[in-house]
Amino acid sequence: MRFHLKFNTEKISNHNRCNMHDNFENESVKENDKLLIDAVRVYPHLYNHKDPNFKNHLMKKNSWKEIAFTFLNQI
Repeated sequence: MRFHLKFNTEKISNHNRCNMHDNFENESVKENDKLLIDAVRVYPHLYNHKDPNFKNHLMKKNSWKEIAFTFLNQI
């Protein structure tokens, strides 16, 4: 019976470690999402259909390249 209880405790402990790892990954993803949102916010023509440059596909393409460049340099 002792072995059975010890096994259950270890199982819970491993489960908690997995949850801690998942929480860390979730926080990292949330932080990356915030960084992306902040980066896109600088370029209103990417999301604001009332912006005069909203239909300027070349400008949008260049803006996405700049955002990607910023993220690649942060790694």
